[in-house]
Amino acid sequence: MNHKKMFENPDRAYTALPFWFWNDKLDEKEIIRQIHDFNDKGIHGFIIHPRKGLPRSIEYMSEVYLDFVEIAVKEACHLDMQVILYDEAQYPSGSAHGEVVRKNPDHASKGLRIEYFDTRASLENYQVDEDERLLLMQSRDDKHMAFIQCFSGGTIRGIHEDEDDHESLAPKSADLLNKAATLSFIESTHEKYYKRLSKYFGSTIIAMFTDEPKILGRCSRKDIIPWTDDLLNELISRGFKMNDMETLFDKNDLYEKTLYELMSERFYKPLYDWCEDHEIGLTGHPEGSDDIGLLKYFHIPGQDVVWRWIAPELTGVEGIHSTMAKCSADSMRHRGRSRNANEVLGCCGPDGIQWALTMDDFKWYMDYLFIRGVNMIYLHAFYYSVRSEVQFGERPPDVGPNNIWWDHMNQMSDYIKRMSWLLTDASNQAKIAVITGHKDLPYEEVKAFFEHQIEFNYLEEELLDKAIIENDKIYIENQVYDKVYIHHASDHHKALLEGLEKVTAPTHQSAFKHIRYSHIVKEGISYHLYCNEGEEKINFKTRALSNPEIWNPWTGEISGVEIINDDMVIPLERRQLLIVTSGNKGFLRHEYEDLCHLEDWTLDGKKVDLKFEEVDYSGPMVYETTFTSDASSVRLNLGSVKEMASVYLNNQLIGTSMFAPHYFDLSEHLLEGTNHLKVIVKNTMANHYGTILPSGLIGPVILEKKYEE
Repeated sequence: MNHKKMFENPDRAYTALPFWFWNDKLDEKEIIRQIHDFNDKGIHGFIIHPRKGLPRSIEYMSEVYLDFVEIAVKEACHLDMQVILYDEAQYPSGSAHGEVVRKNPDHASKGLRIEYFDTRASLENYQVDEDERLLLMQSRDDKHMAFIQCFSGGTIRGIHEDEDDHESLAPKSADLLNKAATLSFIESTHEKYYKRLSKYFGSTIIAMFTDEPKILGRCSRKDIIPWTDDLLNELISRGFKMNDMETLFDKNDLYEKTLYELMSERFYKPLYDWCEDHEIGLTGHPEGSDDIGLLKYFHIPGQDVVWRWIAPELTGVEGIHSTMAKCSADSMRHRGRSRNANEVLGCCGPDGIQWALTMDDFKWYMDYLFIRGVNMIYLHAFYYSVRSEVQFGERPPDVGPNNIWWDHMNQMSDYIKRMSWLLTDASNQAKIAVITGHKDLPYEEVKAFFEHQIEFNYLEEELLDKAIIENDKIYIENQVYDKVYIHHASDHHKALLEGLEKVTAPTHQSAFKHIRYSHIVKEGISYHLYCNEGEEKINFKTRALSNPEIWNPWTGEISGVEIINDDMVIPLERRQLLIVTSGNKGFLRHEYEDLCHLEDWTLDGKKVDLKFEEVDYSGPMVYETTFTSDASSVRLNLGSVKEMASVYLNNQLIGTSMFAPHYFDLSEHLLEGTNHLKVIVKNTMANHYGTILPSGLIGPVILEKKYEE
């Protein structure tokens, strides 16, 4: 494979796959039109996601619904696009829009609650409700307790009116710890899909998406813990003592491990087996941000970056949610998978203003995922309709056709394909394994590893039993570790790791705390990835490779690297990811000096000073000026822009910049004498949906003279 050609023109197989919100009355022509629009913008696939706003005339998994699904899949097949089917309406998965419970009410999700009594007599006289089951009575240490199995009252978010959280028609959640309920779920969804679409399975249809299955469902009773009919017997078979029942309501390790094992074997494994038998993959993600153990039965393990739980202002290393990208990537690495995915950008707008999400932040989230090893992107979301608040107000923003960057989406599409290709079937070169349990991935303890560019991977303790541990190294799949950081391990596994070097995170302050690093080898070629998650440009110095080249995945350009005293200098702009590999591209220094500030501007034909404009619409703002220059090589620096800008010089489009720094090379279209400059700025969609935010060209706008060394 010619890596440079693939880098410059990435293959469509590595496309981003958006959640496509089917959130309104559907129409065949409109479905086909939107699919072609996706394809034209470099989005060569989608995840069909029934969503709030779908009319009751289109019931989930009905023949009418499946007719529309078949239309979409058939058109995708015609265009050589990929489709992932979604297994619920809408989430969390497992109930088939309540059908599992409608078919068998005992398959509703269950919980265990505890009731306390003042006396033994009052305990013995206690009568449970009709739909409850008295599991056990105990009197210990002047405590009189009844343990009662009950229905959780949990629901899922539905797709029709009055079916959302706490609403009267919200579908009931199913008992995910009951394999019979899981098989009923599969019968109500997967089997119906296959009956209608079997000829597309394994070709156009590549996977089934299961979405954050939640044992108790949403909006469940607050006084219960997860339960199922035979859970007590399962606990006892694992050594649980009946006298410890009260401890179940605190953190009980045996109980938590048993839940994990039952959820794995009774819910995820049947889905995994079904997908494998039908030549597609299981993808999606579990409920918890660090549920790495539950990913064992995913062909494409995934996670879910939502609600701005990680963000540029948090630099990607704060809090438990910061583990999400490595959760899926490290599961892939250690379980022999080729791809891992993240659902990303849902409700990720700043300050809770979801439609204010910028392309600047969009790309930051992509880089956060890529530098940690994610190689498949599920964009949340493209909206079929933004007709009314029911549509545009439901878990916004639309990051596709109904946003300001859609006309320029091909560049982001290529960027995602380029990075996803590079990270697929590549061997990561981290030498430190952070040994963990099936969840509770450490984040504070490893923060300094990130900040000192020390690469590590999370390795689940249970995988040590399948690894080869010899010569003071851990060999697992394509990974080799000679150092460990033990966060969680039994005495048995600690003994197995005795010969490996034990490491701790650095305690001194890092000079480059915002730089993230990853080293991979793909088909024998070594690539070093550097990502600046901060807001300032950094000239990062590190030991030079042989004839190093910089590959810029945003532009597809390849350039040489400056070498100073055997160190290479990697110029990382704010929020930039670059790749360094060995090559033969010569280094040419580009330097710039200010020529002049451009200050005589008009806005939509009227003279104006550059400043933030508060406008109650989302759309173009047209700035114009003229200038003269006797320099042959000139770069335009727009300074601050809210949010993206297209530049025209003498009626020639120079380009569009979707995030800072906003640089444009004007050299090819400069005229002797007077030059006309037009800058069209677009603000965010938040202004369209009622939030007035600063908008426009702020500057300072500077012409810079370019020269080379």
